[in-house]
Amino acid sequence: MLHPCLIDGALQTVVALLAADEGGVPHLPFAIDEIEIFGSLTPRCHVLVERSSDIVGASTGILQFNVHILSESGETLVKITNFYVRALVPPTPPPMPPSSDAMKERAPLSLAMNS
Repeated sequence: MLHPCLIDGALQTVVALLAADEGGVPHLPFAIDEIEIFGSLTPRCHVLVERSSDIVGASTGILQFNVHILSESGETLVKITNFYVRALVPPTPPPMPPSSDAMKERAPLSLAMNS
């Protein structure tokens, strides 16, 4: 069994790399394809992260990584295949209200109430 804190720590490695490489744009994790456990975890582990694919696309802001949790001797103990993160971009601002000059050019709106 894997402790959630250990998995979180391993996945935070991806976040740290992205903070340095992607100009500070935050990324949100949203999917993992597979987790394989090959051996018991040792008291000290290392994490190796590799970019899995660019097929998902830079245009979507989705990046894909493989994460390996290794023993001190370099043996793979856990492999997380295709960990997906998506760039968190601010929403586009709403359109600016028309200027007062543009308001003068619009037709007046009349409302009638039935009694």
